[in-house]
Amino acid sequence: MKTSDQQLTKARQVILPYTLTLLAMSLVTQLLITVTGNEIGLLAGVCTAIMALLYAAFLLMFHRPLARVRFGYLVTHMVTYAAVVVPYTMHFFITQLIEASQAQSQTDIDAVSRLLYSTGWFGVVIAMPACWGVGLHMLGALPSRGYEADS
Repeated sequence: MKTSDQQLTKARQVILPYTLTLLAMSLVTQLLITVTGNEIGLLAGVCTAIMALLYAAFLLMFHRPLARVRFGYLVTHMVTYAAVVVPYTMHFFITQLIEASQAQSQTDIDAVSRLLYSTGWFGVVIAMPACWGVGLHMLGALPSRGYEADS
């Protein structure tokens, strides 16, 4: 019984540092994207892949403790989703606002509106949140049977 309580405490204690680490990595990623001219390229992909590897390692290392927390896997999925996807979306939104405010003509406005479809931003702003949000969140809650976990 003591082992179960220790696992539960451990899971609760590691989720916050994991979240803060992901947020710091996301901030660095967004700064690197800004420095490279707001282009989604290889560097952004590598940074996102590193965050995905951290996520996988976290799930593997804390599999049992997370299973002891009610919806532990779902919480981990949601934290990761928010820490990775929201900064990309905010970056794009702020970039679009700045670009649109500096537009001098209708041609400039059209160019700003085409940015979403002509660059890698479409993948990180539309495709990644849609696929990840629908698939992984549902898959994170159901297999873990968080509704049956002890807390």
